[in-house]
Order: sequence, then structure tokens, then C-alpha cells
Amino acid sequence: MPDNRTTGISEDFLLLLVPPDSRLYTHVQASVDSISEGEQCFKVPDKPKALIHTWLAWQEEPGRPLGTAITANFLDPNVTQVGLLLVA
Repeated sequence: MPDNRTTGISEDFLLLLVPPDSRLYTHVQASVDSISEGEQCFKVPDKPKALIHTWLAWQEEPGRPLGTAITANFLDPNVTQVGLLLVA
């Protein structure tokens, strides 16, 4: 993570860039959480990857790479959580 203290993978950080008031992201979380254990193909530590890629798949241009999701305004680098993380 950017502060070298917070644990997680890069997708955990990218999830902070999802607009906090997004009703769509709430639906993404509920959808991923509703996958039954027998159908869930990803491991629990990879859940952030499932969330961010589902979020990106449901955008106006599905399938944008992580690196271009900010320039496409699917992710917001100016969210409050990021500023707090970088200052900490």
C-alpha cells in the first residue's frame, strides 16, 4: 500500500478509489458476496480482485485495464480516504 504500513494488495488500494457514494459498488459487493461457496472460484484473499474487476466490468466501457480506469474516471484518485492514507 502507498503508506508502506497498511497491509493489502494493490486492488485493496484501488477499491479506495471507487466513489464512496456509488450505489453500483454496493451492488457489486452484494453480488460478489452472494456467490455460493461451491460456485465461488476465487480464494478469499483474492476477493479484492473480484470486486475491482467486477466494478470495472460494469462500467460504460467494460474491461478497462486497471491502469487506465483512473483516466476513464471510473476510479477517483481524489477521494478522501486516499489523502488520509498518504498523510498517515
